[in-house]
Amino acid sequence: MANETTENANAINPKIFQFEEQHKIEICEEEDRKTFDAINFNPNHGFMETPKFLGLSRVWTSYYIGAAWLTEDNSTEYKNAVVVNPKQISNEVDTDFIEMYVRALQFAPSSEYFSKCYGIDLDQPAIECSKTLNEQLTPLLIVHYLAVLKKIISHGLKKDYVIREENLRSKVRGRIILQNNLQKNIFVQRQDRVFCRFQEYTVDTIENRLLKKALVFSDSFLSRLASHCESLAELKRIIGQVKNAFVQVSDNIEVSQIKVLKRNKLFKEYAEAIRLAKMILRRFDYSISKTETEQKSVPPFWIDMSRLYEVYVYSKLYEAYGDTIKFQVEGWGGTAADFVKKDEKIILDAKYKTHYQDKDSPILADIREISGYARDKKILEAMGINENEEKIIPCVIIYPEHVKLETDESMSETEDTSFFDNNNMPVFIKVLVNNKKCKIPGFKEFYKLCIKLPVKPPEK
Repeated sequence: MANETTENANAINPKIFQFEEQHKIEICEEEDRKTFDAINFNPNHGFMETPKFLGLSRVWTSYYIGAAWLTEDNSTEYKNAVVVNPKQISNEVDTDFIEMYVRALQFAPSSEYFSKCYGIDLDQPAIECSKTLNEQLTPLLIVHYLAVLKKIISHGLKKDYVIREENLRSKVRGRIILQNNLQKNIFVQRQDRVFCRFQEYTVDTIENRLLKKALVFSDSFLSRLASHCESLAELKRIIGQVKNAFVQVSDNIEVSQIKVLKRNKLFKEYAEAIRLAKMILRRFDYSISKTETEQKSVPPFWIDMSRLYEVYVYSKLYEAYGDTIKFQVEGWGGTAADFVKKDEKIILDAKYKTHYQDKDSPILADIREISGYARDKKILEAMGINENEEKIIPCVIIYPEHVKLETDESMSETEDTSFFDNNNMPVFIKVLVNNKKCKIPGFKEFYKLCIKLPVKPPEK
């Protein structure tokens, strides 16, 4: 059904609107503008829900990147699509997404949050897109897969009883299969052999074979990417480590077996790993040769760059301060502070915003939001603060670029306020208090901190 739909979509030559994240939508052609305006946009979606049309409004793109069909719910008319590309840091450099993904993989607490950063729909037709966007999806899927596999192998691969048929030498296991034994042994005078069917308790199960198969596909895909990338080398190293745990597992599994294999609800990590393994294999149409070729289309997918940035920031903070940093600390009413630093009693919130603009600057809304966390009893309790204490909690806004925070004229400085470039990290609060560039004028105990996105190294 999906293949038929894909052929129909290709036959009608769909219109694909190309935009950039967090950017004003500009459409020059009048006919295209009419088509775009006729779409029923509804950028508001529930917390943790799949964003409709990548969160587009008629005027602005959101912080989602990806590709989506601009169809009404349950419609199979794939006439128009939208592709939202990552925002370029500059004309010279691009964001190193693989570095962000690897960072998430390295820290187990954030990898649990990783599944909330993206979504893929493999049941809809693929959408043509740029090479830049195409290179985001598969590594993201692979990193999530590896994060789950690392958890599985830390407890050991699951064993199960598997039925084997084998021509054994000088012994009998299970029961003898008479017809096979006659053909393979008795008629050809091989008296030292017995063809038997028996059960064996082993890691070489059908589930583990599927996981091994997807691991081989992942390794093949990464091998064709740029070799000079340090984060890619780290990812390849992790794949090598995971592969060692599958030495006794074959990757011999048929497509028909993959499609009927069901997830085991009793093993949470296995259920997730099987789901991701199937997605990786479907991504390459179950053909290892397709991992070595450049793909020009992607299934509809979305990546929430704001959540991905949160995970990246967490990895940097955790690397510097260890377990004193807590991630996604729950408050009342379903809210959560991105980070708290328990020993210094600080609340930090990552805001994936490339600019604060106009007189109704979003920074004011952000300050109000984070101020609420500083009064939330559940969050205060998680920080070890008694609700009756008369204490102003220091709050920090973390942002990705050198942006202008326009609360007054003194905020026009755009110097780097990041200090995550060395191994000997200072006491956090002292840095904030002593560095005037970190302070947000007009608000007591409010600070800003730039943690920049990683950039790709120049091509050699």
